[in-house]
Amino acid sequence: ISQAAAGYAAEVRSRTFPGPNHVFSAAADKGEP
Repeated sequence: ISQAAAGYAAEVRSRTFPGPNHVFSAAADKGEP
């Protein structure tokens, strides 16, 4: 696994773990629907 991929995975986990709302926030930051 690349360092970039590891960092991305860590960011996604940290942002989605707290609750469902954070999932949508992370997706919005990535420019996804």
